Amino acid sequence: MQMSDACTAPTQPASTAEDCAHPRYREYQAYRNAMSIQLVTGASFKSWLRQTEERENGSECVFEVTSKRAPLARGWYKHVFGPGNILEHRFGPFSERHDAECA
Repeated sequence: MQMSDACTAPTQPASTAEDCAHPRYREYQAYRNAMSIQLVTGASFKSWLRQTEERENGSECVFEVTSKRAPLARGWYKHVFGPGNILEHRFGPFSERHDAECA
């Protein structure tokens, strides 16, 4: 009996020697194993690290609302997220991207 390729674990992104030497690489390996078990391809180490640090330390996001049916008025906004991806502040709407970035 032939097993379908759809039943095999996906190939995970390759890691460099620099990635393997990073102090958080063991955490990343646990993440990769979890992704393999779920039969999905995980993020690269650099992407995983960036996302993890943003989730832990907070981040900012500038975006434009263009739809009339969106829950926010049209314009540029800036969201400031604290640790845990909790929305702490919403600035906007602004007419220009630069204004939202400087808020």
